[in-house]
Amino acid sequence: NKDILEQQKQNINEKKVDKNIEEKKENLIEEIKKEIFENGENINNKDTKEEKEAINSDNKKKEEIKEIKKEEPKEIKKEEPKIQSGINVGSFLDEIFKNSLLSVEPQSDIPPQTSNNIKKEVTHLDSICKIGYAGPGVKKKNQDNFFIYKNFLDNNSTIYLGVCDGHGLFGHDISGYLVNILPQNLHSDLLKENITSINNDSDYEKISSITSTTFVQTNLNLVNNSQIDCTYSGSTCSSLIFSPEKIISINVGDSRCVLGKFKDNKWTAKNITRDHKPTEEDEKKRIIEKGGRIEAYKDENGEHIGPERVWLKGEDLPGLAMSRSFGDDVAHMIGVTSKPEIMEFKLNEEDKFILLGSDGIFEFIASD
Repeated sequence: NKDILEQQKQNINEKKVDKNIEEKKENLIEEIKKEIFENGENINNKDTKEEKEAINSDNKKKEEIKEIKKEEPKEIKKEEPKIQSGINVGSFLDEIFKNSLLSVEPQSDIPPQTSNNIKKEVTHLDSICKIGYAGPGVKKKNQDNFFIYKNFLDNNSTIYLGVCDGHGLFGHDISGYLVNILPQNLHSDLLKENITSINNDSDYEKISSITSTTFVQTNLNLVNNSQIDCTYSGSTCSSLIFSPEKIISINVGDSRCVLGKFKDNKWTAKNITRDHKPTEEDEKKRIIEKGGRIEAYKDENGEHIGPERVWLKGEDLPGLAMSRSFGDDVAHMIGVTSKPEIMEFKLNEEDKFILLGSDGIFEFIASD
């Protein structure tokens, strides 16, 4: 009961922080958009050499990224996000565990990893997406979303899966955009380069390069060519390409992919993505070098509340609690990026299931 009360207190503090940040964002959104995107002026109207260099560096980076465009942006057909609700979480997870042990014959004591009938393929695939609990009487939008792209790369044994977690006023629009656009973009870009399988180890570097370019280009199209206001809104995207031989994980933000392993009659969890938090040393270094600052939100008494966030040097904005994302155009000026972190993992007989989830799960429940 004490732990529950402490968690409720923390949730209340977090809601106060988010409300304060959102109010500041709404009050300054038009002014800052004009200063950044029309006049190119410094956000704090301070004519310092360091701040000018930071803006010039970021503008140069954006120009370099635009150079890699391969074709004109396509007209985007906006679709409604695919949201599920009313699903029982307990039975959903029970189904995952049950189906991950299909390789064991009924009434057999043989552990899964020693079975001779193991098939390295997806035997069961399911999803759940529902609004999380934010406290009594609190109403919120479900900004989480997901995609399941079967027959990826025109290969019936390859699947592309992803979880997107929106944030900010228009986060649900951005996660919906990614669900409908990103898988198709990656599918098309890989096929253009004659990538029809992820199993060839010699293709890994090429796949990584194409994927990074696709993610960055998709973000540019989102920010510059969609009708969604991305100034202070964005989304994560934790995804993976699955084949019978290996997994390639592709991550932007602080959602997570976990591999469930069974060995010696014991379940263990292996994270196959890294949470992109501004406290990570490499992430912090990049943001500070780009002119941002990292610290927790301060209340009226100067006390720190909640996680460390990304801020402009002289403003309490945008207050982003992750170091990589789609959208979040102001945060991207100070080192936040949509470039994904990509890793590959060979599958073996110990590997039984994969769970992808937003931080609505993993902030409260450890991977194990």
